Amino acid sequence: MRRLTTLLLLLTTALFTQAQSWNAVDERQFNDETIVYARLATGDAATDDDATRFRVGAFIGDECRGAADATLGDDGHRLYVIRVHGDRDADPGKPMQFLVYDRTNDYDHEATPSRQVLFTGESEGTPSNPILLTFDARYEPLQGFRVSVDALAAGETGQMVLTPIPADATYHAADINISFTGTPAHWQAVDVRSPLLHEGTGEALTITPLIPGRINVTFSGIDVPFYDATGTQPFTSFAVAYPVHLNEGWQWLTNCYGDVTAATFESVYHGDALTEIRTQDHLLYNDPQWGYFGTLMEEGLQRNTAYKVLMASGPATGRIWEGSLVDGLDFAVDGMWTWTPSPYYYDRPLSEMVSATPALPVGMVLVAKERGSAEWDGTQWVGDLSVVPAGESLLCYNPTESPLTMQFASELGQHQPLSPGLTPYPPASPPTPLSKRRGGTPERGNSREGEAYGNNPNDNRGAYGNSPWHYDARPFIDNMTMVVSMPELALASDYSLGAFVGSECRGEGRYVDGLFFVTVHGRQGERVSFRLCHLPTGQQYRVDETITGERRMGSLRQPLVLHSEEQVTGIAYPQPLTDEAYPQPLPEGRGAAVYDAAGRTLAPSHGRGVHIVRYSDNSVRKILQK
Repeated sequence: MRRLTTLLLLLTTALFTQAQSWNAVDERQFNDETIVYARLATGDAATDDDATRFRVGAFIGDECRGAADATLGDDGHRLYVIRVHGDRDADPGKPMQFLVYDRTNDYDHEATPSRQVLFTGESEGTPSNPILLTFDARYEPLQGFRVSVDALAAGETGQMVLTPIPADATYHAADINISFTGTPAHWQAVDVRSPLLHEGTGEALTITPLIPGRINVTFSGIDVPFYDATGTQPFTSFAVAYPVHLNEGWQWLTNCYGDVTAATFESVYHGDALTEIRTQDHLLYNDPQWGYFGTLMEEGLQRNTAYKVLMASGPATGRIWEGSLVDGLDFAVDGMWTWTPSPYYYDRPLSEMVSATPALPVGMVLVAKERGSAEWDGTQWVGDLSVVPAGESLLCYNPTESPLTMQFASELGQHQPLSPGLTPYPPASPPTPLSKRRGGTPERGNSREGEAYGNNPNDNRGAYGNSPWHYDARPFIDNMTMVVSMPELALASDYSLGAFVGSECRGEGRYVDGLFFVTVHGRQGERVSFRLCHLPTGQQYRVDETITGERRMGSLRQPLVLHSEEQVTGIAYPQPLTDEAYPQPLPEGRGAAVYDAAGRTLAPSHGRGVHIVRYSDNSVRKILQK
């Protein structure tokens, strides 16, 4: 992979450094001045005997407003008389900082305390009672730094710590400039949460790497070597792990980062929590007595491999180290079904994920475990699968007998995740890579209960809130997908289709572009029945047909045709509801829709009985029309 670099950030602090000019400003540009009488307190009595060693400067911002060498006071101590120039109107309240220049080692010491500038004509101190400037005159030459970085996965926050060699060496933190570069291009490699801070004997930087990979670090400003934590090897980069988010039950994932070998399966997949991993060609099983075994132990889980994993518990996060992100991928697809990677760290629109060059065969199908399916109609993907979540995998159906090559677009240049309806993590800062969004709540596993719609902008149910169907996809390794037409429905976009095995809900159908795209979680050969839900009212109906499920049933050109005429439940009214008796006609207004108890659309002011009124703001009222 080509390594393109992006300069992220140059870090500095507001400390005073030798880079500041000791040339005093032209006093003629200022209207006022104050006189500072000062003595030095170094903690070393011998230093005061050398009248030429130190020079004291008064700085406002980065300007030297005055400087002076030592003179001999009446008491025999060295006195520094500094004429500080300024303006009583422009400068009041600004801090005045004192620096002490040590000629013996060419080093600036920061002296305390600082002063607030007033320029009222009064002096700071007097010859007999000067202000006392304290600093540490000891100087230990800096030989270098040891650099250590917390073991981080993308999206986690940790620290980079610089420890001076020797530990009590003298240096200016503001002299250390740090830049981060990483791949791929156009992405921020590191989000810096705080500037370089003094912490004991070293400097600490709080960082959040945004992408997995190797982040290169460049130091400048101080001409000393930077070593790793051992102090033996040059420090030039650090690795950021790829986080693998694992939920209880079955998931379809893609290893889109580094290889996982026999030595690392247990650490990545949390030991006994892992039950099984399957790829299209290999298997790994965790036996209670024999431990891990299978051909996958020999082959390893290689980069860009689609796999299915069964976890006995979760949620948990594993880490994969030392890989790189995709820079485009050509993937061979055989005839019929192929396990297909989604080799991206960020969510990817299906329309931008798979290139149509070379031409894809009409009727090609891509199936996600929970996000539905889409079929290629010759010009575009049609279905309820419009966004492929980061790091998941797909099943691809090639309707031809000839192998073909799918071209996955490069992930370079993707700044933001495209996942409508999903909450970024962390909020308002780095883009959203693999997150907890993948599996619902721990209690429900991969249930869609409570999950907001929005995966597809054409999905009919987004206008009606959450799903009427509640099911758990965790126990099932596979699913069945169906393309269904229900021609007898007058307004099919007002309905959602639930799929059942016996009395257990196993999935749902989304209405997109004239058809229902149904995902059923279970095993081929199970008998599947259906129910319709009229979304505006919550009224449910049985569907006449029951079918034996297969991996894929129906297509855009030949959908399954289902029928429904039988009402099966009472009205499950959306909340909130109010029971009101109105002798007057039903309220009319822009955006109001009126239904009877059977879910049929009514004209306002007509008919008697229980009516349901839904307004344009999605509020609902139950009205008894007399």
